[in-house]
Amino acid sequence: LGSQVGRPVYLYAFEDFPDEFSATVDNYSCGNGQVVCTGRTVPTLNSRPLYYITCGDTSYVGSDVYALTQNGEYRRPYACNNQDGVNPTFELLGYFEEGECDVLQELKYSDLLCSELTDIPSTAPTQLPSLLPSSTPSKRPSNFPSAIPSELSNTPSVIPSNQPSAIPSEISHTPSERPSNQPSATPSEISHT
Repeated sequence: LGSQVGRPVYLYAFEDFPDEFSATVDNYSCGNGQVVCTGRTVPTLNSRPLYYITCGDTSYVGSDVYALTQNGEYRRPYACNNQDGVNPTFELLGYFEEGECDVLQELKYSDLLCSELTDIPSTAPTQLPSLLPSSTPSKRPSNFPSAIPSELSNTPSVIPSNQPSAIPSEISHTPSERPSNQPSATPSEISHT
């Protein structure tokens, strides 16, 4: 249709979530989801827009913008059938060949499902902390102390702290390798040997 190629859109179905489907753009993974149909972000020859339309608890997946509206002389895509005062919501999923995604017609769309199931880390920080600790260190230091202290390690921190430790170090009976520029908070014991 035009010179723009757009980006690929993948719609996924899930064995673990049999009533839902989700989508990714480009080639991002979606957990254990199976690609059901592939489209584009822009119209192509022989493609139709694929919408996820909801009216209250009723939903529709397809290209007919009137699917959930009142039948009659005047069709109004902005009014839900038999639901006074309820307006439909439209989500354009992409452009797909007619009928390619029919298997999704009875499913509910979740725009968050792929992001929750992906094995690729996000590029933006989240607003809420993770409930589970990460197995890899953060690329950016935190402005706040950890809610759960790290396991004690025999190796020093890569980045020195500018705050005193919450847990005091064990007292060593050997002198430090580097002299301190500050006086000790606890005086040394005098040795009589």
